[in-house]
Amino acid sequence: MKARLLGHVLLLFPPDKKENGDIALIDVEIKNGGMIGKMFKEFNYEVRKNVIDVFIIEIPKWLKEKFVVKKNYAKARISEFYAKKEGSEPIIYGYVLEIYPRF
Repeated sequence: MKARLLGHVLLLFPPDKKENGDIALIDVEIKNGGMIGKMFKEFNYEVRKNVIDVFIIEIPKWLKEKFVVKKNYAKARISEFYAKKEGSEPIIYGYVLEIYPRF
């Protein structure tokens, strides 16, 4: 049986988040495989995902093979993850590009 990839995610990080000590620690945990929401909650942050745009993209052959699809296009959604701790300003943690073959 061939495994089918249901979605593909790319996370982009703004460079300025290292100035906040908590965010730097959370960042290390996430880069080591921790789940974004869970890591922020452990540090008493609320985290939200704000969808910026949804669009259709042409996908390369390697991604078509991973998705096990014949069509050349997929849905893409770009979102920002932002976190807020009580008494502090929200901080944008990163931007996420999600690609889904079925739409």
